[in-house]
Amino acid sequence: MDVEYPAIHRQARAENAIILWGDEMGMRSDHALGRTYGKRGQTPVVPVSGKRFSCNMISAISNLGHLQFMVFEGGFNAGVFVKFLRRLVRANDRKI
Repeated sequence: MDVEYPAIHRQARAENAIILWGDEMGMRSDHALGRTYGKRGQTPVVPVSGKRFSCNMISAISNLGHLQFMVFEGGFNAGVFVKFLRRLVRANDRKI
C-alpha cells in the first residue's frame, strides 16, 4: 500500500480512470436462525419456516464510495468473475 498504491493512484489520475476495490461473499439464511432480543428472563420464541437458501454476491467499490455489485447463484468461478468485469466496463464511462 505504501509503495505500489501511490503509483497506481497517480496513473489512474493521469488517465482519468477509477480505482475499484473488489470482494466476493456468500451468506446463508440460517446464519443466526431463531435468534433475537427479548425481555430479561423471558426466552423469545421466533417462528421459522425451516427453508434455507444461500446468496452470493460480488462487488466493487471506489475510493469515493461508488458501489457496484452483482448477485449470483452457485459458486464463484472465472465465468462469474468475467461476467462481473464485463458489467463493470459497460456501466462505467471511465477507464477502470
